[in-house]
Amino acid sequence: MTSSLRFPFTLRLLGIAGWLLFAVSSAQVTTLPDYLTQALTRLTSDAPHGWAYTVATTRDDEHSVERYDPSRPKGGEWTLLSRNGRAPDADEIQRYLRYKASNAPTTARASFQKGDIDVGSLALLREENGLAVFRGRFREDANEPLLAHVVLDLTVDPARASVVEAVLRLAAPFSPALGVRMHELTLTMSFQEAADGSVVLPHTAHSRFRGRLFFLVPIEEEMRIAYSDFVRVTPRR
Repeated sequence: MTSSLRFPFTLRLLGIAGWLLFAVSSAQVTTLPDYLTQALTRLTSDAPHGWAYTVATTRDDEHSVERYDPSRPKGGEWTLLSRNGRAPDADEIQRYLRYKASNAPTTARASFQKGDIDVGSLALLREENGLAVFRGRFREDANEPLLAHVVLDLTVDPARASVVEAVLRLAAPFSPALGVRMHELTLTMSFQEAADGSVVLPHTAHSRFRGRLFFLVPIEEEMRIAYSDFVRVTPRR
């Protein structure tokens, strides 16, 4: 009987993924539609600076709810609100604070930045139900090397000039490290407009990873993240 092993790839990414590029049948976009240019300008794949928000994370059988508030004193921006449906105990809070102090990024990080997208590669895939779906790839010099192995599908609402969804899929099996083989990696992110319509913020993310360790041991992980209660604040300096 094969065993299953958790592998923290989704934390490193919050996904990465993709189909093989469509190629011939989808015409290359040489001049981007105005609504797509505006949508990319407004897109914020990370939770942006200057906003407080709540993030709920479910990873396998673990669930946590956190609050990030950059207006709080340095080192106290993150608060653990609950763990597995209950208030955290003192030991869990201390371990959480130590982790945040030593390892955590300043805000919740997405798997890509909008600047990583190779805008010239975007091609209109289809139009349906008032939405347009574009397929493309990422820049070869993107900070995350894994992005070179995925394909991006962007669903855009032309009427609102906003990105509704981004789906990243692994284009082909890939070995990111010695002894590790990734067979499936998919990240689906949805977005929401800020109440004032000024920016498009992350809403949900669902990542799924499946592969093998040393070609024998199955490894897989699934993670879901939900953002809520965004409030614009003045970050403490």
